[in-house]
Amino acid sequence: MPPKVGLPAGIIHLNKVLTHLKASPKLTLTGLKALKLSYAYRNDHFGARHFVKQDLPRIRYANPDLNIQVEEVKKKKEEAWRPEMELEFENGKVQRLDLNDKWSTTILKELMTVAGGDPWKKHVEESTAAGLPVIPGERIQEEMKARQEQMDHLPTLEEWRVLHPQTSEPEKPVKTKKASSSSPPPPETSAGTTAPHAS
Repeated sequence: MPPKVGLPAGIIHLNKVLTHLKASPKLTLTGLKALKLSYAYRNDHFGARHFVKQDLPRIRYANPDLNIQVEEVKKKKEEAWRPEMELEFENGKVQRLDLNDKWSTTILKELMTVAGGDPWKKHVEESTAAGLPVIPGERIQEEMKARQEQMDHLPTLEEWRVLHPQTSEPEKPVKTKKASSSSPPPPETSAGTTAPHAS
């Protein structure tokens, strides 16, 4: 039998990109003229950065005529400012969304709630009725966020001892044994066998 010929890597990559761009739900925006994003391009604003990488290409694909502007700024450690999304509607209305400390799925859901129109409302109703997440990956991020919030409220060791005095007595430090250097291993003979120690 002739060997199987696989698809070129470029075609496989293109298929993956198209599958992602066409994924459900379709991110069609209604009555929106322009969308502008501003955020730090590294070391901060992780949710906004992930939104731009993961979701913005799908928004561009579903809204080819939408004016999209992205401003990535080098943010210094001493600077403290919030990432933001500015929406300009066809009727002249301007609305700003605060993206600070938000997951990418939260950012996407807020955008679609504001500008998704009736198709988005229908998708939300159908997903909710079927017990499915409105946005793929949403539940995973919500679980991760809940775990992080629990970790943020954990007490320190000293605080734990104060709250649980009867069950948190400090244990004795574990002693580690060091190998003794006073008794080296017996030398090997030329034949590879171990020579006995002299008594």
